[in-house]
Amino acid sequence: GDDAAMKETLERAAALDPRGAEGAALQLQLAELAKGDPERRREHLEHALRLDPSNGKVVAALMALAREHERWDQVAQLLEIRATRETDAAARQELVLERVDLMLGQLRDPDSALQVLAELYEQVQEDVKINRRIADGLFMADRHEEAKGMYAWLVEVARREKASKALGHYLTRLARIARHEGDEAGARDQLLESYRIDTTNVETLMTLGSLYEQIGRASCRER
Repeated sequence: GDDAAMKETLERAAALDPRGAEGAALQLQLAELAKGDPERRREHLEHALRLDPSNGKVVAALMALAREHERWDQVAQLLEIRATRETDAAARQELVLERVDLMLGQLRDPDSALQVLAELYEQVQEDVKINRRIADGLFMADRHEEAKGMYAWLVEVARREKASKALGHYLTRLARIARHEGDEAGARDQLLESYRIDTTNVETLMTLGSLYEQIGRASCRER
């Protein structure tokens, strides 16, 4: 129960620079004793990961710490490590998609996300979970023509499956692309349909408000 003495003993052992699983186990124990010091704890866990990249306990502990402190780049890196080692295809895909969501969301890196998604798309071309992320990534990367084709496919699927809120999202994105192309009438129709589907979608409301504001300004100029 003497944490100070245990820490001193572990640090002496770690100073001998043991490698591999043995060294990682020591660093993991030191990380446990450094719970009150997140930076020191991270240093021990990162050292442990370098010594033994296959250690699942180290990956899990470092992942939890990274999430807690919103170090999303590190979370994405650890998800990649976990996905590489996952033997179950479905579980591996979920880990890859979680990593993609971080890239599209917190990291705002659509180009890297699209590179990862391209590998999945080569295996399965008609998977909504994959294709909606591809569409969003293309949209974020300003690749509007490609995004338009993918959103159009997603709209067809959503109409068949009656996926209402998803359909509203796709229509709003198509409307934003239509506005970018100068098709205000088409954008308005898509936005109104999207609004009827989901009156709480913030993106729909903001885009619709912006469209009406633009129409109002144009009307004033004509007068």
